Amino acid sequence: MRNNAIVLFLFLSLVFLAACQTKLDIRPLSADEQAQVLVYAEPMADNLMANMRSRDYETFSKDFNPTMHDVLAKSNFEEMMKTFDEKIGACTERKVSRGDEMNSNFAITYDLTCQKDTGVQMQVIFEPDEPHLIAGLFFTSPKLNQ
Repeated sequence: MRNNAIVLFLFLSLVFLAACQTKLDIRPLSADEQAQVLVYAEPMADNLMANMRSRDYETFSKDFNPTMHDVLAKSNFEEMMKTFDEKIGACTERKVSRGDEMNSNFAITYDLTCQKDTGVQMQVIFEPDEPHLIAGLFFTSPKLNQ
């Protein structure tokens, strides 16, 4: 059941991205562009990480756009956290891996250090316009895929 919730979340997120654009154009951000995106991305990533640990869905999702609120509802968040507890443990640290422009959105990929897995990546998709709401959130790891 828990795996189904994560698979459903990832599937719906991909469907959303596919519905928005017929072709996904990905371009690496320059160092200057990435620095500009990180000005708003880092506080939002801090919020995601802190509230995954505290299990505070309302604060965790405060920067979501309406579609993300629908895709990652509180019940899906709770299932996702149960799966994380079982497979990767609490994630305590993150490091920016890369930044990309995906069509008109910006994606920042983080390498996470978690209690049971150091191979976790979190990709956060941001809308380009103020207030740069979160339009996608993806987690990948060999352990999560088991």
